[in-house]
Amino acid sequence: MRTSKLLSQITIGVIEFVGIPIGLAYLSTLFSPFDVSSPQVWQWIERTAFCFTVYQVIIIITRKLIIDARVDMLLALRTAYEIGELYCTSGQNSVYERILKLINAQLDPGLLNDHNTRKDYEQLKTLIDKKDITVIRYKIIFISHSLEECKLFWEYTLFLRLFK
Repeated sequence: MRTSKLLSQITIGVIEFVGIPIGLAYLSTLFSPFDVSSPQVWQWIERTAFCFTVYQVIIIITRKLIIDARVDMLLALRTAYEIGELYCTSGQNSVYERILKLINAQLDPGLLNDHNTRKDYEQLKTLIDKKDITVIRYKIIFISHSLEECKLFWEYTLFLRLFK
């Protein structure tokens, strides 16, 4: 990794892990000033630690929900591609009917699939009709890679994720 990239990531990390909690602690003093009868340094430390904890809990919960939704979407997509692969190798009409039913259900606008996932389902329909098993297998490999990548997302901080 280049030194400048490493330094920028460290800077962003320090801003997120130190700057935001201190900023939130400062903002909290506008609503709840410090008690003047005890040392202010200790109050700053307590309030900053509390703000850091609350901020991290919010980030972890939010990221977990986003990642879980993505994993669910990718698992359904991989399953559809695997059923498509099964049809291409077996040629059975019952499998073809089942995969078309699955694809049409996933293309329903009421589902929370993103635009790229909808395009993947439409592409699968085309690939099945052409019986292009090579591209279907490639997509299964690519989707599996994306699922493995999701396992690493929880480690990213909010700012590093935005600026990476």
